[in-house]
Amino acid sequence: MNYTPAMHYSRLQKPLNNQWHWLRHGQSTANIQHVIASDPATSPDNHGLSNDGAQQVRDALSAHTELNCNTKIIASDFLRTRQTAEIAADCLHSLQQPAFDRRLRKRFFGNREATPTDNYLPVWQLDAQDATHTHGNV
Repeated sequence: MNYTPAMHYSRLQKPLNNQWHWLRHGQSTANIQHVIASDPATSPDNHGLSNDGAQQVRDALSAHTELNCNTKIIASDFLRTRQTAEIAADCLHSLQQPAFDRRLRKRFFGNREATPTDNYLPVWQLDAQDATHTHGNV
């Protein structure tokens, strides 16, 4: 699927100096169990990081020397991402606590919740045809 965002420019008095970095959460218990964990009613409190997942976060942060104590960390409120953000903040000796925002949650996979991760594929195939579909309560 090709996606080209519309871009609008305006002249700024002063250039912006923000840099954005993305970090996926480390291995979670849902990853180990090969199940979809996307339900906003349960995922904020379930499926945290495995020990390996926590180490993956530490390893990823040690490889990025451009991040520092001034890095602002924002994550979804799902347990695995909260834990990832907290480990990142600790590794960076962050001057502020991570912020958690529900709008960053993983998409809800409806009837496929708690089923094998093979069930992502049919949703992604439907997405390719219509990204706004709600088939299976997605």
